[in-house]
Amino acid sequence: MSRGRGQDRSRSQSQNRSQGRNQSRSQNRSRDSGRGRQDSRYSNGGVSESFAKRVTFREVTLKWKRYAVLIIFLFFLIYIAITGAMSISYAGQVIRPAQSPVKPIDKNIAYPYTSASFRSRDGEVALNGWHFNAKRTDSALIIVHGFGGNRFPFGEDTLELIEAVIGVDFNVLVFDLRNSGGAESGTSAFGLHEKDDVLGAVDFMREAGYANIALLGISTGANAAAIAGAESPMEDVGALILDSPIVDMRSFILRLIHEINPDLPDFPFNYAAPLFVGLYLNGDVRDADAAVNLDSFMPRNVQLIYGNNDEIVSLPEIMGLYDGYMSRAVGKISIWNVPGAGHGECYAEAKDEYIERVTAFLRRAFV
Repeated sequence: MSRGRGQDRSRSQSQNRSQGRNQSRSQNRSRDSGRGRQDSRYSNGGVSESFAKRVTFREVTLKWKRYAVLIIFLFFLIYIAITGAMSISYAGQVIRPAQSPVKPIDKNIAYPYTSASFRSRDGEVALNGWHFNAKRTDSALIIVHGFGGNRFPFGEDTLELIEAVIGVDFNVLVFDLRNSGGAESGTSAFGLHEKDDVLGAVDFMREAGYANIALLGISTGANAAAIAGAESPMEDVGALILDSPIVDMRSFILRLIHEINPDLPDFPFNYAAPLFVGLYLNGDVRDADAAVNLDSFMPRNVQLIYGNNDEIVSLPEIMGLYDGYMSRAVGKISIWNVPGAGHGECYAEAKDEYIERVTAFLRRAFV
């Protein structure tokens, strides 16, 4: 009996364990079925899947936006690099124009002259020229040529002007600015550095005993003369003759660059090129503008000469120069507009009247 009850309990426990395992499998199948129904909801476009898709699309869009910004930034850097490289190249070409050789002159057709050698006032450049010292006089005219020229700015016709100036008792000095004619090679600085060449010429003439010195400058030579005159006391430079001075040096530089490459767009080179020219020259090219320096020359005598067909300097610009000086130094400035003359061509267009006006100015400038 006892053994039979034990066997019954054993069978009962075995059955219970079997039922428990069956219930556990059933519960597991139920949970798996629930997960399946959830997965079915996701796969059938349920709320959770839509949210996941929106998150994924947002991440992809943000990633492409980052790529786009990076690509634009890289293109901008390449654009800046190309613009800088081109500007540096053009700036380097502009400040190193080809030097115009000085042709020998026939001593039989000119007043006697002697060779003149001196250094720029800053001591950096050895300069050479010709000193036409035919008269015993304490008055002299220094002629300053323009960009890319030499000591004879009007070619051999310069001799006629020299002879006429000597005829009113002014001796004459003509010389080559740095990087011009027979001077040492280097850079042309549109008057910024050439003013030291002019001041060296003034020092040379002062040491030669001249008390009344006038400067005649053509184109950028007029700017160099204006700067030198502004930095000199009246006893060193008493009068200025400015033939076709550059009023806006940035525009002049851009014009030179466009002569190198006519297809070059104005932007961004109208900003970049003058900037690199200034960096090359260690200065601001706007400091060479004629108006900047004339203010400091007051109240000494000034003669402006301008061609009505000047393609570089406009009539309003030159009249602004005249009006600005006249308003503060009444009667100390005069202007002559030459019909039909282009930039720096006033002498060639009206040589006889040019000579008359220059000599008349010199006669009255030191009275």
